[in-house]
Amino acid sequence: MKESTNHRLRVLFLSSWYPSQEHRTLGNFVQRHAQAVAKLHDLSVIYATPYKKRGLPSDEIKEIKGVKEYIGYFPPGLNTIHKRKNTFLRLFNEYMKVNGAPPDIVHLNVLYPAGNQARWLKKQFKIPFIATEHWTGYHPEHKTKVRWDQRRSMLKSGKEAAFIAPVSEQLKASMEKWGIEGNYSVVPNVVDTVLFTPKKRPEETSKQNTILHVSSLVDDHKNISGMMRAVKPILQENPKYHFRIIGDGNIKPYEALAKQLNINENQFSIQGEQSLSNIAKAMQEADLFLMFSRYENLPCVILEAFACGVPVVSTDVGGIKEHLNEDRGILVASEDEAGLTKAISDALKRSWNHEAISAYANSHFSELAIAQNFTSLYLKALGKDEA
Repeated sequence: MKESTNHRLRVLFLSSWYPSQEHRTLGNFVQRHAQAVAKLHDLSVIYATPYKKRGLPSDEIKEIKGVKEYIGYFPPGLNTIHKRKNTFLRLFNEYMKVNGAPPDIVHLNVLYPAGNQARWLKKQFKIPFIATEHWTGYHPEHKTKVRWDQRRSMLKSGKEAAFIAPVSEQLKASMEKWGIEGNYSVVPNVVDTVLFTPKKRPEETSKQNTILHVSSLVDDHKNISGMMRAVKPILQENPKYHFRIIGDGNIKPYEALAKQLNINENQFSIQGEQSLSNIAKAMQEADLFLMFSRYENLPCVILEAFACGVPVVSTDVGGIKEHLNEDRGILVASEDEAGLTKAISDALKRSWNHEAISAYANSHFSELAIAQNFTSLYLKALGKDEA
C-alpha cells in the first residue's frame, strides 16, 4: 500500500481511556490507533482523567510518534462530570491556541464518558465524529451494570456518530443487542508491524520451546490460574518447554500458585510491566502464544503474535475467531482446561507457516492498513470524495 497525501486532515482523538500518569497502559490500544492515523493526518489527542494519587500533576502537552497529546488531570470525588468537562475545555483551548482552528473531524474512542465532549464539539462547531469502541462491557457474559445516565449518554453518542467502528464483528453484534443504534463499520486493532516482525528461528532441536502469555493479569477476565493449571501437565511431559507470563498486574498471586502447583521453577517465569519493545522481543522468541480469557473483543497481543509469525491458542470468545483460524492457531472453549492442555500439546507438535501468519497480520492490522480504513470513514463523514 502506498501512503496518500490527499485529504490530509486535522484529526482530533477524544478518548475515555488513554495512557497517562494515572495509568500508564490504560487505553494503549487507542494510542496505537492514533499513531497509525498520524501516518496520514495531523493528529492530536485530548484526554481528561481523574488522578487518584497524591499531588495533582500539571497538564501535559507533548508529541509522541507524530501524535500531539493534550492530557489533563482533575481530583477524584464529587462533581466528576463537571470537573471532567472543565478539564476538557481547558485542554481544548490549548489545542485551539496551537492549531488556530478547530479539527476537521473528531474521532471518539470509547463512547463513555468522552462521548459528551464529541457531542459538544459537534454542536458548537458542526464537526462530525466517528466512534471507535473497545469496551467489553457490552457482552452479556461481562454482566456489567451501567447507570441510567451513562446508558443514555452512550445511546446518544452512538446515534450522533457518523460511524461507529467497533474492533470486531462480534462487538458490533453485542452493541446492537445492547441498544446502540448507528452506522457500523468494523475496523480492527492495529499492530506496529515494523516492531512486531518475525525473527529467524533457531533450527536446533536442543532449544527450549517457549509458551508466552501477555495481559493485564486480571484473573476474573484473563483466567491466568486456569491457564497455569492447563499448562502444568505440558511442562511435566517435556522439560524443554517453558511457560512465560508478562503483565502489568500483580504477579505475586501467580508466583504463589506456581509453587502450589509444583511447577518447576526452571520452566516458569513471570514479569511485571514491560516496554513494547521488550514485549516484541518476547513475542519473537516465543513458539506459541496463549490466551484463556473468559471474554474479549480483539486483543492486540494476539495480533502482535501473528505479526511475529507466532501461532496462537485461545479461547473462542469475542471477535478472536474472526481472525484465528486453523492456519494461525487453535480455538478452545472458555473454562475448558483439559481442552486447552490438548490444544497446547497439539500446537507445539505441529509445523506452522510462520511467514503466512505474519503476512496476514501485515495485510489486515498494519498501521497503514488501519489508517486507510479510518481515512475512508473520515471522508465519508465529511461528505468528501475518496479519489
